[in-house]
Amino acid sequence: MSELSTLSPQPLWDIFAKICSIPHPSYHEEALASHIMAWATEKGLSVERDAVGNILIRKPATKGMEDRKTVVLQAHLDMVPQKNNDTEHDFTKDPIQPYIDGEWVKAKGTTLGADNGVGMASALAVLADDTVKHGPLEVLLTMTEETGMDGAFGLQPGWLQADILINTDSEEEGEIYMGCAGGIDVKTTVDLTYEAIPANHIVKKLVLKGLNGGHSGGDIHLGLGNANKLLARFLAEHADELALKLIDFHGGTLRNAIPREAHIIFAIPADKATQLNSITTEFEALLKSELAIAEKNLAIELTDTSTEKPVFTADCQSRTINLLNAMPNGVIRMSDDVEGVVETSLNVGVVSIVDDKVEILCLIRSLIDCGVLSISLSILFVDSVFVATKPE
Repeated sequence: MSELSTLSPQPLWDIFAKICSIPHPSYHEEALASHIMAWATEKGLSVERDAVGNILIRKPATKGMEDRKTVVLQAHLDMVPQKNNDTEHDFTKDPIQPYIDGEWVKAKGTTLGADNGVGMASALAVLADDTVKHGPLEVLLTMTEETGMDGAFGLQPGWLQADILINTDSEEEGEIYMGCAGGIDVKTTVDLTYEAIPANHIVKKLVLKGLNGGHSGGDIHLGLGNANKLLARFLAEHADELALKLIDFHGGTLRNAIPREAHIIFAIPADKATQLNSITTEFEALLKSELAIAEKNLAIELTDTSTEKPVFTADCQSRTINLLNAMPNGVIRMSDDVEGVVETSLNVGVVSIVDDKVEILCLIRSLIDCGVLSISLSILFVDSVFVATKPE
């Protein structure tokens, strides 16, 4: 029994606990889908799957309500798989470990998957509760929403019978949204060339961690720290004075999640070690002051390390640092029409080294098409200034 069994309403929390126990990151939803299919069949409900794997469950109307309009409750099967660097977790094999922390349900070292596990659980709980009175009811669970809306785009034509669709993937309890922002992925790369680590250099690893992370849509306006951007700032401000030579940069795991951790590996002259320690301490204190409200657990960890990898050439390092530091991030514009709503935003989600390239994955969101276009053009401009490559 999960400790979530103590929560109300039931059976919502029992269903959610079961969802947590079955791995279901994007492209790995099959085990959860099979469980839900068996669950619906056991309850005598009509259940089908279409060609892309979407699930449709139907429940007849409560007696006397057959003439009501059919309603479909919709959720998606997959979750965002993100973990802390010090957490050992394979999202394709290991269950999420939820726990209760005061008024919140959280997960140990990983994302919880409440997006959209709670939506799924709420829809299935309605199906499970025969005391709920309703007209003809459908529950639609779509595949692979987090990485491109694959299930929604591949939905079988003419499958739904409902007149009204309620999507359970909103952010606020008790509120109904009439629309949402569109989005576009942007990948920018920097071609790398290398040279050997110079003599009399030591290799260090600097990790920025402890950030809250969050959803690049629902949380982008909260002023949270972006680990990739903060490390880029550190490099832009201090690489030259430390004679720092970059070896690796890695941060974030998903383009739609605000990165909570990032690290760099670099070489510096041995006689710069004391100065590096001092700068790191001062930079950590500065960030803790700036982000004192939003990021109470921010920490920077500096350690000795070793590597066989070479360092970036000076030109590649300069381009990489300048590009990351200049790239826009966060809220770009608030809506003029709806108070408190973000119109356009950008998340610098993932930075990694792939096939001798620095690869930067971003997600742009906007309520208006020209918002997506303007930010795409901004990235193209920054890219053309610092790097001779094109976003894909």
